[in-house]
Amino acid sequence: MKKRFLFKNQGPDDEVLVEALCYAVKVSSQSNDKNIHLVFPQKSNFESTNLGKIIDQIFGVGSAKKLCKGESIRNLDFILPSKISSNNSSGTILAIYCTPNDMNKIDSNSYANSIIYVSWLLEEADIWESTWYNNGLNIVHGEPSQQIEILPEEITSALKRLTSTVNLSTGLAHPSDQQHAQRIFKELQEKGCKADEQAVANWAIANGWNARHLDDLKKLTERYLS
Repeated sequence: MKKRFLFKNQGPDDEVLVEALCYAVKVSSQSNDKNIHLVFPQKSNFESTNLGKIIDQIFGVGSAKKLCKGESIRNLDFILPSKISSNNSSGTILAIYCTPNDMNKIDSNSYANSIIYVSWLLEEADIWESTWYNNGLNIVHGEPSQQIEILPEEITSALKRLTSTVNLSTGLAHPSDQQHAQRIFKELQEKGCKADEQAVANWAIANGWNARHLDDLKKLTERYLS
């Protein structure tokens, strides 16, 4: 099971970034795989961002630019969220200022032992917390949310039933899987069940669904359970 660590950050806070970088070094040192992958949502002008400037201060002038060119600085490299795969993401991922969609890609596509997330907005941190709070999430910086939406047992049982029968590598792409999902969601509707799209997506990511298949579940949730 991946270890997950959350820094609930709001805006450009250099102290939090330095703390998170040091924490990534600490986590990676405890692993057999010492690689640290810095995942940031943009490459253009990275060296001029507050994170890029901190990288230059810690590792030397020009280090941020080298990372963007695909070079490694010691055991640190740079990856865009869209480029994450099982082939390039072993070790520790330090995801900084990534969106919830970015984090879904990282969670479902990476091969990391540990994922450390530093949010740009508290609302984005809350979404990731809601996904993993019951799966060993460690909040390193910030306070736990008091508004985590927990899906009713009837809905989670139905989602588990769907998950056990669907080919998760293709999601609901096959017509028979799509029809099966519609039947399950319609049954929930007839029972008067209600659910939020994001809560269903959070549950799905935490239970093996790939990020690219979440839209189908969201559409079903909006159609039958909103």
